Amino acid sequence: RMMWDKFGKDEQGFSDIHVRQVIESVAQEDLSEFFQLYLEGTEELPFNDYLEPFGLRVQGVIEDEPCPHLGIQLAADTHSSKIKSVIHHSPAGSAGINAGDELLAIDGIRVSNQQLNERLKDYRAGDMMHITVFQQDELRTFPVTVTEAQPNRYEVKKIDSLSEEQQRNLQGWLATRSL
Repeated sequence: RMMWDKFGKDEQGFSDIHVRQVIESVAQEDLSEFFQLYLEGTEELPFNDYLEPFGLRVQGVIEDEPCPHLGIQLAADTHSSKIKSVIHHSPAGSAGINAGDELLAIDGIRVSNQQLNERLKDYRAGDMMHITVFQQDELRTFPVTVTEAQPNRYEVKKIDSLSEEQQRNLQGWLATRSL
């Protein structure tokens, strides 16, 4: 509401600094460390620490049949297997595979966008595979050890037995207010 009052009504622009000032004003505390760690840095947000007082937690869900974690996402283009992104510290990232590389084969067997997950299901966490890519026009093969399947979506769930304080906090948070 404060952002709307200060900037939206008059269709006035705002900077990152304005947003931070408004957030700190609402929170009534200095959030410099928070911004440094989670917005400017690469620390994971401790969602469960923030949700616990309300009796909630974030839970990862693995949909479909799980396959080991490699840590790459391929571009949607069906004509090539360009790697769109590589998760930092993932098996592929640690091995030296980069976004922009073209995935060619796993253990000498050609693999395409549509086949990658099916091919990964042939492996278990801890298995080593050899991934062949074109990296900056050079044919390279990397040894990669895959890890446990990773969640592909997350849900906010209620903790099984809530304390009275958690129940009050949750009810207060979810209660509707007239505007």
